[in-house]
Amino acid sequence: MLVFNKFRDKTLKKGFLKLTCSFILLCIYSTIYLVHVTEHPIEDIAAVIIEDDNSSFCVRTRTLPSFDICPFKPEEDVYVSAGLIEKGIWEPDILTIFQQALRIHPNATIIDIGSHVGFYSLLSAKMGHDVIAVEPYIRCLLRLRKAAKMNELDNKIKIVESGASNDRNFYYMYFKKGNIGGTYLRESESASSVRVKTVILSDLISIKERRTLIIKADAEGFECKSLYDPNLFEVWHIPYIFMEWGLMFRGRHISANPCQTEDLDRLVFLLSLNYTVYVSKNCRRLPNDWTNWRVDDIFWVHNKEPMLNCSLPDNSVKWIS
Repeated sequence: MLVFNKFRDKTLKKGFLKLTCSFILLCIYSTIYLVHVTEHPIEDIAAVIIEDDNSSFCVRTRTLPSFDICPFKPEEDVYVSAGLIEKGIWEPDILTIFQQALRIHPNATIIDIGSHVGFYSLLSAKMGHDVIAVEPYIRCLLRLRKAAKMNELDNKIKIVESGASNDRNFYYMYFKKGNIGGTYLRESESASSVRVKTVILSDLISIKERRTLIIKADAEGFECKSLYDPNLFEVWHIPYIFMEWGLMFRGRHISANPCQTEDLDRLVFLLSLNYTVYVSKNCRRLPNDWTNWRVDDIFWVHNKEPMLNCSLPDNSVKWIS
């Protein structure tokens, strides 16, 4: 019995020692894992887990000039990607006048705020323009990077993984199920949001370059912050600005939205010093009082620049049967 007790005690001690060592190793591995995850943004991990630029598919656009673009699956992006897959084009009304602006200023640099998978960036680069594509969502940028390589436009498109704002800060990116094109930025954080950095547009261009810029801004209600950069308008010549307006206008009284009434006042005042504004769909001139601008998309024309013409034949699209 004495021998049995000694054997039992020895066995228990060994078991306890093994259990203790296992617990210590578990703590060490857990700490290493947490450090590893903390050091890498969640969007980078998602890009590896979900699908990267090597697994995405690409289609040929029906624009002139045409180019390859790599959309999302239609069920993930029911508007932009589904439209590109089905029709080979996106926003034909805006495209017609956008290409007019590019032809008027063939040496202009294009700033594409909210580039998504890069429809406007790729089109502009294909037409010979240098492009700065600003987009915070890594999955969009992976597709844009892949398409840029396929079209041999790597040297024409500068990709900036960031949001554009009137300050250098951190905001939170939110997603809409089935509508990646509706991804938006807010100041407040939630369990489902991803933190992203923002840059000021004038930070992206050397002041020595003195370029002509054409801006396209589609930032899902964040445009008032993206475009408010007085330094940009003081230093560079910006003949045309294309932007989404409706989300800002409709959400200006909602406290959680970044563009309140005073923000729209400030942006419109800055631009109204040198610009006239029109509806993108029909080129109708809008009144000075922006509270009556109940439209989705608008464009600004610098007062020294030629007006764009919505009634021109649509020669930017080649419909393929």
